[in-house]
Amino acid sequence: MKVLGCFKIVPDLDLIAEEDWIADDQLQVDTSYGKLLWNCFDEGALEMMLKLSDLSEGFDVVYELNALTVGRRQHENFLKTLYALRFAHAVRVEAEENISFCPEVIAEVIADYVTESAPQDLIVMGTQSSDGSNMKTPLLLAERLNWPCITQVTDLFPVDEEHVKVFSQEDGKTVTQVIKLPCVFAVGNATCSYLRVPTLKEKMKLGKKPIEHIISEKLELAETQQNVELVGLEPKDSKRDTVIITGDTPEDKARVLYETYLKGRLENLSSTPRRTCCEARVMPGMTHASARLCNPPEASSRKEMKFHFVIDRYSKDVHRQMEEMNAFREAFLEGVEEGEAYILSKAAPEVEAESLCIAENAVILSAQDYSPEAVLEGLCQEATEDDLYIFGSGFGGTELAVRMAERTKGSSVTAVHALEAKEQLTVRKMVYSNHMEGTFQMKKGPYCISLAKGMERKAAEEKSFCILKEIPCLAGNDFVVSRETCEEETTGGLESAKVVIAAGRGAKNKERVKFLEETAKVLGGELGVSRPAAMNAWAPMNKLIGVSGAMIQPEICITAGVSGAAAFFAGIEKSKFIVAINTDEKAPIMKKADVAVAEDFESVMKAVRALAED
Repeated sequence: MKVLGCFKIVPDLDLIAEEDWIADDQLQVDTSYGKLLWNCFDEGALEMMLKLSDLSEGFDVVYELNALTVGRRQHENFLKTLYALRFAHAVRVEAEENISFCPEVIAEVIADYVTESAPQDLIVMGTQSSDGSNMKTPLLLAERLNWPCITQVTDLFPVDEEHVKVFSQEDGKTVTQVIKLPCVFAVGNATCSYLRVPTLKEKMKLGKKPIEHIISEKLELAETQQNVELVGLEPKDSKRDTVIITGDTPEDKARVLYETYLKGRLENLSSTPRRTCCEARVMPGMTHASARLCNPPEASSRKEMKFHFVIDRYSKDVHRQMEEMNAFREAFLEGVEEGEAYILSKAAPEVEAESLCIAENAVILSAQDYSPEAVLEGLCQEATEDDLYIFGSGFGGTELAVRMAERTKGSSVTAVHALEAKEQLTVRKMVYSNHMEGTFQMKKGPYCISLAKGMERKAAEEKSFCILKEIPCLAGNDFVVSRETCEEETTGGLESAKVVIAAGRGAKNKERVKFLEETAKVLGGELGVSRPAAMNAWAPMNKLIGVSGAMIQPEICITAGVSGAAAFFAGIEKSKFIVAINTDEKAPIMKKADVAVAEDFESVMKAVRALAED
């Protein structure tokens, strides 16, 4: 079985100086001096391939591991590392220009390689890269190959020459499936996220094989093939007016921290009735009569853009999804005509019974069991070239937005947090691992966007709505041989917590993270962790905070041993009050907090805990 791992080499963006986050006239940012790294999701994907090969002995399957990257000559050392790890083929597609914001072109290059040069049975790659943050390449690749795609993959296991067992995350559940190949796997927070290191002997023996070079004509078409164009880049300023707490001892600093900044806030929280996660998200109730079947409105001859919400009622977060959409409408869609909402649901009666909608008119796309294939067919049939389709935050909405735009020859942008609809439709999202905000012009409709995680939320007012029609979605997942789901503990407690203690790499070990978790409970809060802490298995993955985890908005957030990487800080920046405790007074987090303590967190938090217990 031939398995292709597609990966990207990226600079360590957290090492780029603050003053260097400025774009030139060509919208290029100089990150050339940053240390080169495996893109974190791609690194997990490559290790997953090696693990798959390791396990193959008892399954009578032989895996040929191949690797491809689109990049510069200096990236070849990474391909040599893969040779040393017993990859069979290593390919570099020449790309000296920056194509971080050209996922369509990269997908086309890979698809061309697979169809014209080296057929594969399975393609494994990361969900997104840290620079472009497009979240589109694996989805576009699957569409162009006409292969299925499994997203948010966490682990792979052998079955036989034609099948693979895959574990993935889906709406707070762990899904185990046996998949018939070919298929594209988009890897999220992998179980094993770090690539093993080859020995010196392996490097000497295997790392000197020649690397295949390809010059692709597809790259020359980058400008003409793009339906989405980057038109602006602005640095993000996350600084707060930080107060540095001083004192002779850690205990002195802890006393000032607690007595001056924490005690009153904690008392105010304890005197306020705490809402549960569900209470915080439930929309105002509607009666059964709020939803009714109606005749479609008369067709309009106008060509002006309408917007349509696409609401996923299969998701357990449907209330949050609609509240985010409602706030987005109020902030950015004034003056844009509203079209019917598309509700993904099992059947129209189910929608009528619960009356969950934020639009005046709705079309039901019904399928007994949710799958992207089932609903995409109906969505694409309904798509209008001039209109805007708004999907929810999270990877489910992202997948539908990207694949719908690709099938209808439109344009897509993921994780959007702002929009402007004038002569041209432009949207804004975070790029470069949350260091900068990019502005993108969407050139061709249908225009499909997914919202960013952690958006503002606004409960919808009670009103009646009409169900115009129901479209049965019959397309099935014939590539899925078997499927099991397992409910896991969600991030609900973390996302609704009033107090959060966030542990970073500086926690150093699992025992110290456990201490922070116990301290969080004393303060009436929850534990969260940065990506390095989660990858080291110091806490469950459902405690991960940041771009690839939970986006939280607590009243108080205390960071312990966290450096303040932009991708992590995105997850806590909406906290009302941030405390940073770090031994490095120059760590970025120390400028992003309201209060900072330059000290080892354990001694400070022990003293804070003792004061709180008294």
